Amino acid sequence: MKIIKIKDLNEKIYELTFTNGFKCFVYKSKLNREVRLSLVVKYGSEDTKFMVDNKKYEVPNGIAHFLEHIIFNEDDNNTAFDYFEKQSSYVNAYTTFDRTVYIVDCSLNKKDNLDHLLKFVCTFFFSEKLIEKEKPIIIEEAKSSLDNPYLDGYQRLINNAFYYNKKKNLITGSPEDIKKITSSDLKLIHKTFYHPKNMFLVISGDVNVKEIKKSIDGFFDNIKFDNYLNPEIIKEKEPENIKKAIEIKKTNVINKRLLLGFKIHIKHFKMTKLVLLIYINLLLDINFSETSSFNKKLINNYISDNLYYSADLLDDYCFILFECSPKDVEKTSKLIIDKFYNMKVDKKDFNRKIKSKIACMILDYEVPNKVNEDIIYDIIKHDQIINNYKELYENLNIDIAKKVAKIFKKSESNKIILIPKS
Repeated sequence: MKIIKIKDLNEKIYELTFTNGFKCFVYKSKLNREVRLSLVVKYGSEDTKFMVDNKKYEVPNGIAHFLEHIIFNEDDNNTAFDYFEKQSSYVNAYTTFDRTVYIVDCSLNKKDNLDHLLKFVCTFFFSEKLIEKEKPIIIEEAKSSLDNPYLDGYQRLINNAFYYNKKKNLITGSPEDIKKITSSDLKLIHKTFYHPKNMFLVISGDVNVKEIKKSIDGFFDNIKFDNYLNPEIIKEKEPENIKKAIEIKKTNVINKRLLLGFKIHIKHFKMTKLVLLIYINLLLDINFSETSSFNKKLINNYISDNLYYSADLLDDYCFILFECSPKDVEKTSKLIIDKFYNMKVDKKDFNRKIKSKIACMILDYEVPNKVNEDIIYDIIKHDQIINNYKELYENLNIDIAKKVAKIFKKSESNKIILIPKS
């Protein structure tokens, strides 16, 4: 057992490593009687091309999400939902671009809940009948996503910015993708990726770490896994330029909607991805948050709702998104682009935002489920728990922040304009 101490905070996370490569991270807290169990598979919707033993495989888009649905079936007549309902527990799951997560929230029978979570995810039951029964349900879910103009706008923005990045596809897959999924595809993905070496468990709440280890050991003593296939995800090399600069789409929106994207290769920044993302988010908050003078200027004169923004690292690229409902598309677009390419940082705002970030981080530990989510994020994005966030924030340098802001002038931008049909 390894204890990960969160630096400068009186908090710790227990890391349990098992002989088959499986890991469990435990955050003990008595603030909530309810315990959250999050079983995470390092497999998401973008992982459709991979290689095993020099053999290439390609499966339909949406298969990660489809498998998430199918796994809840324990036989032809019973589901995991039935079991956890009898336990008075909550069970759910979600799929993102880079992971699939199965969640159980419980306050009673913690061992039984843990055992059954591991069981229904690791022991895959399926039949052709169940697969064909599930397809129309997931197709309707995909159609619902396609009918969402805001989600469609985001997908178009990514699709026009990137040539190959799989995040341009719906997590559900399109209806056509879903129809292509076969039982052989599902079996291949479960065998390849649903392995202890490619999964981990995060537990938060009022628990006993020794009992957790005993339960997991007991479970793995009674189930045999094949050797890990060690799959290698295949990704195409992405050009630095954007694919399409502008697209106008008539759709089911009440007001015009503007989406702006900025794409830049991370090679231009001489720092780790973690530190880069911290600097980027800090710069965006200083220049575009609700407390900024620019944001107030937009709301008072140019947009009819709030300005939304986000930053993400998509493989080797940083992608910044802005979204709003503009009164005048061209004026608003120009204002945001000009501001982004000329972001300013003064010492007062810089220090104030750092203190705010540290305060939020400390408050996270009052919500065990938030800590659970943060651990998942760290493991997926950084392959480790980041235990020195406070130190990282305190070591930020305003001169480096200014250099990062200037480098963004090298980024390329694209836009999506959604306009009402009528």
